[in-house]
Amino acid sequence: MRGVRTAAEADGNVVKILPLDGGLSALAEDSAVDADAAIVFLTGEATFPKTTLPVYVFAADGQSIVADTPHLTYNAAAAPKLALDSALSYPPHLAPVRMIGLFTSQSSAAYLIWSDAKASGTVFAKQEFFLEASDVSLADWLSETLSLYYPGMLDAIYAESGALAVSAAESLASLGRDDIEVFFSRFGCGRHSKALANSRVRRRRKLPGRGRALLR
Repeated sequence: MRGVRTAAEADGNVVKILPLDGGLSALAEDSAVDADAAIVFLTGEATFPKTTLPVYVFAADGQSIVADTPHLTYNAAAAPKLALDSALSYPPHLAPVRMIGLFTSQSSAAYLIWSDAKASGTVFAKQEFFLEASDVSLADWLSETLSLYYPGMLDAIYAESGALAVSAAESLASLGRDDIEVFFSRFGCGRHSKALANSRVRRRRKLPGRGRALLR
């Protein structure tokens, strides 16, 4: 919830977070009605009680949520394919999409998905990097490799992890290259997501002047 509070305060707004005890059933109690919304971090499967509050759900384990409940679902198993599909469909990319692939190893799930895409002709792999097998740092490898391709020769970089994506973004920035997008399948940890966020222009949406939310 720190990100919610930070975004609100940056726009001069106030969000008061009210932790709620008693599980999901507490959303139907009178004490919950005083809030403007309920934010639910969902663990396991659950049935939501009837409530007059707007409910927003983060289903971190990829749980199935009914369509009429606003929710964010993260499915780590599907993330590598979703990221690659995004790279392939991103305009103005045309198959085969010319990409550099950054991976932890040749046995990773992301590399297997990448290999299938190469075999089907949707990915044109210009270069591949494997962290566990490399004798040089990724930064040095990217600096040398990117210098081989002038603008227009590459469409994107596909990274298996947040750490690899951060290195790619930093290398592109240091070379002044803005012609290549970086697509990645997951954040390795909070500092990686922060580094990526700081490397791009962020647009914040204006929130109402004041609000209160229940955190479960």
